Amino acid sequence: MSSFGREPYRIGFCFALLGVLALALCVRLVQVQGFPDPRALERERRQRLHSERLPAQRGEIRDRDGVLLAGDHPVLEVRARAATVIRDRDLQGLPDEFVRRLAQALAQALAADPEHGDDPGFLARETQRLEARLRRIRARPERDVPLTKTKGAWQRWGDFLVSAEVYSVAALEALQVLARDLARASRSTELLQLDVQLAHRRVYPEGSGAQSPVGHLSDRDRDAAGRPRNAAGLEANPELHPAPDAAGRRYFQRDARLREYFLPAWVPADEPVVVETTLDLTLQREAQRLLEDAAGRVAREYDAPPDWGALVLVEVETGDVLAMASLQTGKDGKPVAGARFNPTQATYQPGSVVKPLLFAVALERGVLRWDESIDCAPESGKSRFLTPWRRRVTDEHPSDAPLSPHDILVRSSNIGAGTVGLRLGREGIEEYLNVYGFGRATQLGMPAELAGRRPQGVLRMKDPYFSRDTACSVSYGYELNATPAQMARAFLTLVSGRPRELRVYQAFQRGGERQELPPRDAGTRPYLSEGNLALILGALGDVVSDDPHATGRALFQEIRKLAFGPGVLAGKTGTSEQKTRDGHMVRSASFAGFAPAAAPRYLAFGVLQKERANSFWGGKFAAPMAGRLLLAALERESQRRLQERARVGTGSEAAKDTGSALVGTATPAHNRGGR
Repeated sequence: MSSFGREPYRIGFCFALLGVLALALCVRLVQVQGFPDPRALERERRQRLHSERLPAQRGEIRDRDGVLLAGDHPVLEVRARAATVIRDRDLQGLPDEFVRRLAQALAQALAADPEHGDDPGFLARETQRLEARLRRIRARPERDVPLTKTKGAWQRWGDFLVSAEVYSVAALEALQVLARDLARASRSTELLQLDVQLAHRRVYPEGSGAQSPVGHLSDRDRDAAGRPRNAAGLEANPELHPAPDAAGRRYFQRDARLREYFLPAWVPADEPVVVETTLDLTLQREAQRLLEDAAGRVAREYDAPPDWGALVLVEVETGDVLAMASLQTGKDGKPVAGARFNPTQATYQPGSVVKPLLFAVALERGVLRWDESIDCAPESGKSRFLTPWRRRVTDEHPSDAPLSPHDILVRSSNIGAGTVGLRLGREGIEEYLNVYGFGRATQLGMPAELAGRRPQGVLRMKDPYFSRDTACSVSYGYELNATPAQMARAFLTLVSGRPRELRVYQAFQRGGERQELPPRDAGTRPYLSEGNLALILGALGDVVSDDPHATGRALFQEIRKLAFGPGVLAGKTGTSEQKTRDGHMVRSASFAGFAPAAAPRYLAFGVLQKERANSFWGGKFAAPMAGRLLLAALERESQRRLQERARVGTGSEAAKDTGSALVGTATPAHNRGGR
């Protein structure tokens, strides 16, 4: 057959082939439109629809009046990918000229934030910081920063953090303008891509005034769950960390040119947990100031500040901690930033401050009568060997005449306290240690709290060892180690007449619901009768008096200069000493006080510790700061009453309460706080 005869077959075959292809396309079109492949739809959705995570805020910490002590502030974190054209493929890192110009341009964009307008050194600091970050990229080996070939030239890319905290829209717009300008020039020189993400920064609005109990937070070191490992104080509470499902999500799409635009659909993050504490910010600031002033007084007298100090204020009725101040100094004499929290993380030998605690138990057990006289005369000078335990005991205010229990507390006689401790015996000493919680941590919930130390196995202790050492030592605060918070709890137990616990968390707010945290000492049984409590409180009131032998006489003279008389403050001083491993003597000065003296509403405990300090007495250094804090608490109470009366329209009568709050008129015993 000729080629001319085969031509119709060829044309028919081509038309048939075209028909088959058209039919296949129609079938595929029907399949795609009518029966879409789920996998293809998922791929198309992923290419088109995107989302970003909206991180949840960490919980807030507030004081008893709702003042924010710690919380998260939303910020924008800006990261960048920088690229430069490299003519020489073997060149390592980014060119120096590119690094300098890019760092300066980024710093100028960040300086557009009005908050930095008054800082003349901001531009120089940011330029130096960004240049250092870019040079880290430059120093990386070639395998870590790969080269890509674009339009016949080699480009080197590097990721770096521009700023972790961008607050101003002006700064963000300046960065975006910079990125667009660099993009226009990318054909021959550089290229910059920005990635902006929502983040949070931890802020402490009240600064160092409330930093001691609130603590600090380090976001740099986090565990696998995102929780910060380095947290101190109240910040370490796990309730503050947001739940894994608390984060939100915002959705956006990309068009054909890969330009992003956000959609109205988004899931907001959960509201942060609000932790209501019992702290009073005004009193917390005052406690920190008084503690620092006391440290300055020690530094002026001994040419060096104390090693550490602590000051705690408690409301007696509720057991709420109103203030907790901490001070730690280094070898250079300057405060140590981020140091331990001394109210719960520092222990010391309390010394004579424990004597009223011992006497209260002795009165209840009937081994001590308030009208009796006890021989406290030293055998030679200021020392004495007491039989049968033959232990040397000294008194700073010795007396040849017998002393009553009242005078023993006022003079702080170690000989008299040791005699009472021997009378208590093993069961009495064990009760004394248990009632006041020695060797048992408080229930404040603070991180890394120490439990202290106490003699163990007192009931099984052999008689020679018990009578010669333990019975005497624990009677005036030796063989014991306690934190300032534990001592505050012990005196709260004393003035309440029943075992008490401190409280620093008042309530938690989650999702709009408020959960009150009741005191943990509700329902405990009294261990001290009203009559015996009145005897102890009366003696402690005379400790802060003008008696020449009273150990709190210095505090009385100080408050008298402030126009306050007897009956405002009461308390007990304590001084102890202990040798360190290198043979140096460390002295601890402490004071436990309460106000008003007749019916305590506030309790303060302060302690200072210093190495190589003679005549470092509790009445001289610790008592003034604790006493002034108690006066501040009474004044704060008067202000609250005035404000409350003003709100209800009886402000003219509010002034009548001012004097009674400071003088402390007695209330019936059954209405006393904590009973």
